[in-house]
Amino acid sequence: MASTTDFYTGTIFQNLIFLIRDWPHVTEFEFGIEGGENYMKKFLATNERQNNKIKKVRENIKSTFNKLSCALLPYPGPCVAGTRGFYNGCWKEMELEFKEVLQNVIEYLLSPDRVVIKKVNGLVVNGTQFYDLIVNFFELFKSGILPETLSILEATIERHMMSIVNECYEAYKKSFEKNQDVENINDRYEDFKEIALLKYQDAKKMGGQECEIKYREILEKQIDEVFELIENNQRRLEAEKEVAKQEIEELQRLYEEQLQKERHANEERLRIEQEKDNMEQEQYERLRTAAELKYNQAKEYLKKQEEKLNEQQKLFKGLTTAVVFVGSLLLAARFGIKIK
Repeated sequence: MASTTDFYTGTIFQNLIFLIRDWPHVTEFEFGIEGGENYMKKFLATNERQNNKIKKVRENIKSTFNKLSCALLPYPGPCVAGTRGFYNGCWKEMELEFKEVLQNVIEYLLSPDRVVIKKVNGLVVNGTQFYDLIVNFFELFKSGILPETLSILEATIERHMMSIVNECYEAYKKSFEKNQDVENINDRYEDFKEIALLKYQDAKKMGGQECEIKYREILEKQIDEVFELIENNQRRLEAEKEVAKQEIEELQRLYEEQLQKERHANEERLRIEQEKDNMEQEQYERLRTAAELKYNQAKEYLKKQEEKLNEQQKLFKGLTTAVVFVGSLLLAARFGIKIK
């Protein structure tokens, strides 16, 4: 990739205001902004007789900030200064002279013509970036030891370059997210990475070529790590899908086996019920045949008995007639009656 890296050549910061409290030389430089700026101009002036280290620090301050200001403040009183215990920020505890000077300084700082859009390295800083910058400076100053100008500059460069890295990384993520449904998205990895690197290449940077290479490598590492994470997730998802597919197939197989067993069981039950019905039908036919046979036998028996009874009745009738006739003969014989 051809390098067209753009480095910002202006001042890094906008305004720097020195607040000097407990100023004792009020006859030489009066309290407030005007006296503070006169003192600052004298203090930051350089000449050939100065120590090179002191001279370089003053020149760095002038080249780092677009505008320098200074305010001289009087002694705030023993309560604020901490000689009478803990100070809780109460306005009434301040000395009158200190409050008057402080109020003028505040009005100066917050006047509409001095409230400007915050920029670092010539670029507008949003709320999140400004907050991160404050956090970085807080880390530098919280030890109570005044950090070197170089440390502040390095912290600013780091925050600015990491801001560029984060923006380019977000551009990469958005490209990836917009194309999640594209087939073979892994093959598009280099294209998305190229988009992020081009954005990084076009951004205004700080710290020179070595710093540009360092943070480019950080960006590439972040992109490669997230892509590796995505690849690992995809492999894991594919493995989980394969396991789920096998489990579904196994469940389907078991379900079909269960259905087959239930079909066989139903068929067997129906077969048994059919055999039972057939056996009951056969038994019924046998019983019916036996009953019909017994009925016919009984009918035949009754017929024979009836015939026999008829014969006996005829015989009895004949016997009765013979008995009557014999009796008549006997009676006639006894009484001498002639029977014709």
